[in-house]
Amino acid sequence: MDCRTKRIVALLTAVVGYCFLSTVAYGENEVASIQVIHDREAFVTTINVPSRDGLVSWTDIFRGVSRARGFDDRALEDFGSRGAFPIDSPFTRPILAAMNAAFAPDIRFRITEVPVSGEPSQLQIRLDRKALLASHREITRRLRNTVKARIKVARPYGLRFDREWQRTASDQPVVLLVHGLQSSGNHMANLLVRPRAAGLPCGVFDYPNDQPIQDSAALLARELRDFRKTHPDRRVTLLAHSMGGLVARAVVEDPRLNPGNVDQLIMISPPNHGSVLAEFGFGLDLCESVLGAARRDRARWTTAAIEDGLADAQIDLQPGSPFLTALNARRRNPQVRYSVFLGDTAQLKAGELASARRMLGKAGESSRWVQFFGSRVDEWLADLDEVIDGRGDGAVALKRGRLEGVEDTVVRHFSHLSFNQSPMTGDAELVLGDVMKRLTRF
Repeated sequence: MDCRTKRIVALLTAVVGYCFLSTVAYGENEVASIQVIHDREAFVTTINVPSRDGLVSWTDIFRGVSRARGFDDRALEDFGSRGAFPIDSPFTRPILAAMNAAFAPDIRFRITEVPVSGEPSQLQIRLDRKALLASHREITRRLRNTVKARIKVARPYGLRFDREWQRTASDQPVVLLVHGLQSSGNHMANLLVRPRAAGLPCGVFDYPNDQPIQDSAALLARELRDFRKTHPDRRVTLLAHSMGGLVARAVVEDPRLNPGNVDQLIMISPPNHGSVLAEFGFGLDLCESVLGAARRDRARWTTAAIEDGLADAQIDLQPGSPFLTALNARRRNPQVRYSVFLGDTAQLKAGELASARRMLGKAGESSRWVQFFGSRVDEWLADLDEVIDGRGDGAVALKRGRLEGVEDTVVRHFSHLSFNQSPMTGDAELVLGDVMKRLTRF
């Protein structure tokens, strides 16, 4: 049998075993001393669920997993029994082995003996976030490849240049626009109005904006290397908006990807340390395609959403994600001049968000499920500077946009969407004036 078949067989064995073990009755659901350990460097979470009278409660397992995900499992203390399984049964270890064969390395199960006399055995659940993410992306990759194989006309991703750009002086750097999440070069065309009017050579890099950011960076690096082969003396300035700044940084700060022809990176509203709003990104792909031109073809808008990516970039944009951790561990490229522009115009006042948190807390006092989910929501709201006026631009918080080692950082009054509106709002025009000063320093 191949690996895939073996995993399916193991999964079926685990399901049958689960049904068998679930038949064991369980008494009153006392509060268990569940332990959750987060290894944030290795992106591994370990959940220790103790047995009681030789039994492990399914409710305790659910509570442990819930706590690991940031939910308030105290809301489940009097939830009642939902069955249990004997931890020392001769069937338990073989069934856990089958479950490991089905889910490893993403999830592993094992029985551990507590090194304290008289303490009960524990069920240990180990969640590997990197492995879980890799499995998720393998599934979405297969789905995207299947859809793309059936699309008659695929989207034209890659570099595209303005007409007659080569007529400009060879010592003029090419200005390449790199758009962000749920966007495109056409949506952000306002950023190139002034450079084009000044006669600067311009181009756009379009890419599947919600695929893994590292994949987008690999595509940009390949395009830039090909460009260097045909134009070895032409320098490049990357003008990036929002997530486009991360795509650009992933290229110029990684020696394996750096094409060597980029000497300036200008970032507007870059989420260098992520955005809490990425936690709420579910479904944005469908919204983007439904509201775009693809909505005219019902079949096309569904395939367009899949072709463009399935929330992979949003996972990378979450603060502390494996991608951001690796990216921010790198040094700035000494051959590249960096500039960062951040906005401080957002939708809410700090007092409004504080009021929402108080209302959530009161609701949790009378509702088990509001308490359960509310802890996670409150955690987000407590650090949601992205949407507080004076602290963020509506999508990126000032504190998460700043980048260590970049002295040329400018904060102005604009929102995240100021540049793709007509007319542009806030200090957007002032920012574009500042950008032009940096583009004409060659």
